[in-house]
Amino acid sequence: MIAEIHDKLSNPRRVQCSRVVIRDVFDNPIVIVLEHAPGQYFYKCAGEPGFDRTLDALGIKETVVSEVLDPAQVQSPPGQLLVPGNL
Repeated sequence: MIAEIHDKLSNPRRVQCSRVVIRDVFDNPIVIVLEHAPGQYFYKCAGEPGFDRTLDALGIKETVVSEVLDPAQVQSPPGQLLVPGNL
């Protein structure tokens, strides 16, 4: 698979890979994507059942605590996504 990454929506880079771990600003893994055969993908997101077990199976020895926010209680300015720490 090819991961396309950007730095502040500029400088796009494409990286050939078979495993992607996306981390939040606190270095917590939040998404895992694996290409286990050409064109066949497995992904798991923080908060989904089995996410910690998937991390462990991949040798990532971290436990992720996630919480679902009620969108009605979180108001962000138009065009801006608020992340924990600046809520």
